[in-house]
Amino acid sequence: MRILIVDDDDTQTCLVETVLKEEYDISVCHSGKAALEAVFAGQSFDLILLDIQMPGINGLQVAQRLRRLPTCKSTPVIFLSAVYENYEEAEQFSSFFIDKPYCLSKLQNHIRLILQASA
Repeated sequence: MRILIVDDDDTQTCLVETVLKEEYDISVCHSGKAALEAVFAGQSFDLILLDIQMPGINGLQVAQRLRRLPTCKSTPVIFLSAVYENYEEAEQFSSFFIDKPYCLSKLQNHIRLILQASA
């Protein structure tokens, strides 16, 4: 299973990647633009962990663009964010929303459940 982590915070991506790389094939992008470029280049993912608040193209904009692509229309997205006010808007484009800071073991459990449900 391939997971894409999209977050501009190097510490967060490093922690999540370290925990998940034992079970999954992990790719990391540090911006929304890089994530879109990876998908447009033909990379496919079974799940996307997406920070909402990033400079440039934010996570919500990334998710909106991904949902327009036939190859990503049903790819589960978990939004990760410290502060976000419009949860209803985010729910349109994600499978789940997790507030930062989060417990890594709980994140792992949510990932397993979502991947099992989408298999």
